[in-house]
Amino acid sequence: MIRAKKRPKLWGHPNQKPRKYKTLAQKNTQELDRVAWEWFSKYVRLRDSVFKDTAWYGTCISCSHSGRVAHFTPDGKLHFDLGWDAGHYIKRGRKVVKYNEMNVNLQCKNHCNKWLNGNPEKYRPALQLKYGDEVPDELEKLDKATPYYKFSKDELMGIITDSKTQLEYLIKIKE
Repeated sequence: MIRAKKRPKLWGHPNQKPRKYKTLAQKNTQELDRVAWEWFSKYVRLRDSVFKDTAWYGTCISCSHSGRVAHFTPDGKLHFDLGWDAGHYIKRGRKVVKYNEMNVNLQCKNHCNKWLNGNPEKYRPALQLKYGDEVPDELEKLDKATPYYKFSKDELMGIITDSKTQLEYLIKIKE
């Protein structure tokens, strides 16, 4: 039996329905979690960076690697460079500490966060230097005390608005 080739879908095809985008209020918790992480991650990467000349430069909390984290494009848009993550001390799968500001810090993407799985041997002492000796233990206690946690839509909306506000503030104070 010979099958006819399916005609490929073309972008902007006359019969194609326009894509509908959901507003934040229409999104479910999983979709809101993705948006919240996007904004929170941007905020953390700028928070842990220093603005010099025309860009933000940061240092990995684990290995002290330094480099450009973000810059403005010629049309004035903020662009985040590849190679940097908002890395977690306690993994982000543990929801209760996923958006904890002390648990999430600037980390080099490939070396520490991916290849070394967060580089916990060097992350812990760096966390102690940055926030105090008791902070890693407090985060671990919080994680163990709450093995299962689910964010509500209201909590996620709050994280989104707070992260956007803090990000806008960091961009504004560089001027």
